[in-house]
Amino acid sequence: MKHYDMVKLLKKSVLALLFFIPILFSAQKAEATHMMGADITYQAIDSLKFKVTLKWYRDCLGIALNNAGQITVRCGNTTRTITLTRASIREITPLCATAASRCSPTNTYGTGEGVEEHTYTGTLDFNIAPLSALASCSGRIIISGAINARNGAITTGPSGTLYTDAEIDLNKAPTNSSPALTSEPIAILCCDQPFYFNNGALDTANFDSLSYEWANPLRGYNQTTQYSGSFSYQNPFTAYYPGTLKFPFNNPAANPPIGVYLDPLTGDIVVTPTDCQQVTVAVIKVTEWRKNASGVYEIIGITRRDLQFLVKSCPGNKPPEVKGPYSYSVCEGNQLCFNVETNDDPFVPPPPAPTPAPDTVVISWNGGIPGATFTVA
Repeated sequence: MKHYDMVKLLKKSVLALLFFIPILFSAQKAEATHMMGADITYQAIDSLKFKVTLKWYRDCLGIALNNAGQITVRCGNTTRTITLTRASIREITPLCATAASRCSPTNTYGTGEGVEEHTYTGTLDFNIAPLSALASCSGRIIISGAINARNGAITTGPSGTLYTDAEIDLNKAPTNSSPALTSEPIAILCCDQPFYFNNGALDTANFDSLSYEWANPLRGYNQTTQYSGSFSYQNPFTAYYPGTLKFPFNNPAANPPIGVYLDPLTGDIVVTPTDCQQVTVAVIKVTEWRKNASGVYEIIGITRRDLQFLVKSCPGNKPPEVKGPYSYSVCEGNQLCFNVETNDDPFVPPPPAPTPAPDTVVISWNGGIPGATFTVA
């Protein structure tokens, strides 16, 4: 792996996995609409044979999620329908260890403001029927899933059916695996405080190059859903803009960060949200690149993650931070050792209020650099 890929992987692991977990949830009215996000990934088993994983993210205030494993495999206008098997349901609500579950009983209407991950898996074998008819597809194969409906709590417009897909080029990469999305897509933002998030996309199977961009939320194949007002897929947040500054200006290095920023090389999302009641949707498209025999980079796959962001007031808290530097240069074959410095300043209220106890902060990484070690001291 090239040194700059190693650095990007480690930076993403730290940004994604250093977190403070306040009890942010409050009671709300149960909603019949219940989908908070989705993504599809795939892993090569053999040439033209893949394990596919579909994940739905359910709002535990909403209705139960059942019979959600049907996917469509498409080449142009030719489609095949495959039914995946539900592999697991687990709660991924970001709560303190001592907090009670918000999704108990599992997959039950109106249990609390929490999030469940519903995972469906199956095998796609383009060597045999019914998918062999698509094996010679001249374009990229599209694997998609759709379900009604998006969360009714969304305040920026996207509604209706939630559709997501992933793409693979069988001609250019018949044994390719998509990037793994290693960070749970539960993004809770503290209002008026800087927010840093990374989906933790890692390609440790093929070590292909990855790029990142915003994409439109979809309600069907080639059918976009609409944002309200001045919001758009590139501007899904009410963000901090001092003075006369406005979208599309951004400065992620400012204190606090200005505007809405997505790093195309690392996938880092940086924003300072200012609407304390906002619930919005953003889609990150991860494009996978590989050099062909002529040394030219070609697209061999695309992965999307559709996720919901919830902005909450977080009184009495200062967010933790990861201090730089964020990049290092190293010669191939040489050892690289460095410290990752973090800080979490306590919130000190004015007298006569007592000084609260220090926050509990956890730092970990996603193991994205093969052969590397990460030690918490």
